[in-house]
Amino acid sequence: MNHEAKRINATVLMCDMRGFTALVDALDPIEAMKLATSVMSELGRVVEESGGVVDKFMGDGLLAHFGVEQDDTLHALSACNCALRIKESEILINAMRYSESLPVISMGIGLCTGPLAVGMITTKNKVELSVFGDTVNMASRIENLTRLFQVDILMSSQTAAQVEGHFQLKAMPPAKLRGKSGEYVSHWLLPVNTPATT
Repeated sequence: MNHEAKRINATVLMCDMRGFTALVDALDPIEAMKLATSVMSELGRVVEESGGVVDKFMGDGLLAHFGVEQDDTLHALSACNCALRIKESEILINAMRYSESLPVISMGIGLCTGPLAVGMITTKNKVELSVFGDTVNMASRIENLTRLFQVDILMSSQTAAQVEGHFQLKAMPPAKLRGKSGEYVSHWLLPVNTPATT
């Protein structure tokens, strides 16, 4: 197996369960673990069925990438479709939780397209593919903006440029990103049933 790092262009998806810390505080630890496990398992399934790869689970969220392990020139499109499918799954999960008088969940998603360093992390008993670079950091920071703007899915300008015409997008007001100078314009991926505006 070739463990040398390589540089590719791909799309990163960062998904986070909003308010998870407060939710955990209100739940028995076992119930909190069951919630995180069931939700992340469902989201992982959606990612894989959408052509992506889960890089890592992070308790209340996940990092996934598209276009890394296979030659996918439409990786940005695949990632956007995945994000919309995650929100559809959220509706089904919440319908079940609501019927059982359980707290509902809400997901924020950030997408970023750009260069990535891809390499293998090896230990004595494990070899794991992982991605590195500012594109990963940007996906996380863009996801953080979903709270500021109170929307579900935001993407970078690079991602928006690749999927324009396939989805309804709206440029958001410039905003500060943690650890970055200046202000950044992210783009809102609207739900598929949103009426078109002229």
